Amino acid sequence: MIVFERQMAAEEKSSENDNLTSRSIMKEMSVRRLVFLIITLIGGAGLTSAEDNARLKDLDSVSPTTRTIPAWLQRLARRNERSNATVTNAFRAVVKTSSKSTVRVYCDGVHKSLGAVVDQRGYIVTKASELKGTITCELSGGSTIPAQVIGVRSDYDIALLKVEVTELQVVRWDFQVPDLGSWLATSGTSDRPVAIGVMSASPHRINGSRGVLGILLRESPAGAKVTEVVAGGAAEKAGVGVGDMVVSFNGEAVSKVDRLIAKIREMRSGDVVHLVVRRNGQDLKVMTRLTTLRTAEQRRAEMQRTLGRQVSDRSGGFPRALQHDSVLRPSDCGGPLVNLDGKAIGINIASADRVASFAIPAQEVLMILGDLLPKNIEIPSSIEAVSTPVAPSFSLTEQ
Repeated sequence: MIVFERQMAAEEKSSENDNLTSRSIMKEMSVRRLVFLIITLIGGAGLTSAEDNARLKDLDSVSPTTRTIPAWLQRLARRNERSNATVTNAFRAVVKTSSKSTVRVYCDGVHKSLGAVVDQRGYIVTKASELKGTITCELSGGSTIPAQVIGVRSDYDIALLKVEVTELQVVRWDFQVPDLGSWLATSGTSDRPVAIGVMSASPHRINGSRGVLGILLRESPAGAKVTEVVAGGAAEKAGVGVGDMVVSFNGEAVSKVDRLIAKIREMRSGDVVHLVVRRNGQDLKVMTRLTTLRTAEQRRAEMQRTLGRQVSDRSGGFPRALQHDSVLRPSDCGGPLVNLDGKAIGINIASADRVASFAIPAQEVLMILGDLLPKNIEIPSSIEAVSTPVAPSFSLTEQ
């Protein structure tokens, strides 16, 4: 215990030079709850679920206070497993409201992404490149509703869905970009966050790999003829074969090979494309996801970067996105990323590697909604920044 106290004292002293201040960890977390969290993480206490919930319930009865997170606590949390039940339970208050505005998106019965309700009449935004087949949305209450795609912004990889349900709870937005180091939470449909993390980079352009269809083409009187199909490429996965004629690409008739190649070069790896190929006089509709050609050296580097963790098929090529270090699965993307006030500062759009996830900022989402929502649907007419007052200093002696 003495060693622990000395360690805390040393870290608190060093934190004075860090000049780091953080926003309130949450408006409904008491100091006792924080101390319980610290002790559990340091001691590695293996509480059972019942014991854990009982102690947390007891701590919840304490009057809530507002505090900032000291530097030593931030470093401690970063050194430990954030998916631990005790940690995620501590952030339940943060996602209490946003979870009711979050949905799970299924394609052909498989959970592919999350989504955020942006209008109470059934309009939902999600990650576009994950969508295919029959789409359904599971609402926070547990009901499952068929959904249809209303529009897509492929540059941001955002799609707008519509479900035939009214009076949905709409996500609350905060258009103020958080400070670097601010705590963030990804809400799901339950009362616990999917993940927590900190803001690691301000909004900026995220470069991506150029999309590859994986075919060689030759000009012919009938259009673009496939002369070779790359093994393992997007075209082969879609069933395109040598001798097929590509007559349509994303709804546009194909007459020139160079025009088709130019259209593909505008797209990024992970983008979904729709083709019509003519085979033996019959037109076939196919859909596939563009890939990227990687050398063995690039694949080894990617494995080192991700340490084997699954990442989003499209993890780059966004005009503007912020970066945070929450550990997300591809199916965790598409839903709200919230600050400690429980307000969405963006929509998670990609799991990029083991330490980086990207989110489209709320301001960009507002712009996209202006393009995709029907004209009779009102969106906020102005961007109202929501500021949070500076919280009082943290003290372990306060109760």
